[in-house]
Amino acid sequence: PVSNGEVWKQLDQFVLEKEAQATAAATAEGKQMLPEYKAIFAAAKKHDWRKIDALWANLRQRAPQFGGADMNLVGTQWEIVKEVWGAYDGVGNGSVKYPAAFASDIVDSIPAGSIYFGGTDPGRFLVSALQKSQVNGDPFFTLTQNALADTSYLDYLQSFYSGKIKIPTADDSKKIYEEAKSHATRPVTVPEMNGRLARFIFDKNPDREFYIEEN
Repeated sequence: PVSNGEVWKQLDQFVLEKEAQATAAATAEGKQMLPEYKAIFAAAKKHDWRKIDALWANLRQRAPQFGGADMNLVGTQWEIVKEVWGAYDGVGNGSVKYPAAFASDIVDSIPAGSIYFGGTDPGRFLVSALQKSQVNGDPFFTLTQNALADTSYLDYLQSFYSGKIKIPTADDSKKIYEEAKSHATRPVTVPEMNGRLARFIFDKNPDREFYIEEN
């Protein structure tokens, strides 16, 4: 079994990787990282779950993804911070009774180099945080099928998986949507787009094995 100390050590490494990603994204965009994002990274380094939860509650209320209007809360940095919150939520809020065992059972069951789709929040966020390195795809590449229709999420994946596995771009997503729309007799739903984009990833990575956690 994985000890609590090992869990926190892995979370610390995950936070450092994510902070480096967010810093690089901010530099690439020519922007400063938002103070709220910096505060979440600082709280994570202190293992301050309550502070992270409070900061996240404020961000969630403002974020367009959840019905808010703050357009600063989109893009790669937003996706990075969301994964940091999700990792600490999975360990800190008690919804997963044995988070380390949950994640390690999944990680240990999937061959290196595979592509894994998390279907639940713990299946996405805990596996991302407690594998050796999500950023490096070590031991496998971790995605969620639930967010593929969001081009912000696709841009985020492109920022660290591009060149390693084939991920649809925003242009690919637009083409797939237009094709689906041209054959549809009703509006194209988000789950349908997620499925079509997942199929794109299957088809474009024929040399990889795929594993899917059911939603």
